[in-house]
Amino acid sequence: EESMAHLLKILVNPDQRRFRLATKLSEKSEQLLTLLNIKKIVLDVAVGNNSAISFYLNENFEKIHMMNHFYGKGHHAWSMQKKI
Repeated sequence: EESMAHLLKILVNPDQRRFRLATKLSEKSEQLLTLLNIKKIVLDVAVGNNSAISFYLNENFEKIHMMNHFYGKGHHAWSMQKKI
């Protein structure tokens, strides 16, 4: 089976957004994971979190499937992944 990492969160203070901090964190994480021979990154993101979904799509993640009620009744999530 392919080795993978599960990304839990990338959090950036709202006052610090637009400085590409999340992108830089993502890039550095991928560099480290590649050194560790990790082949895939997976994550879960709330369906309504459009800014996060947009960020991950721009980082070449793809939506895999929707997980109904992942965050509780009526709160769904997208499972996303990126091969590195």
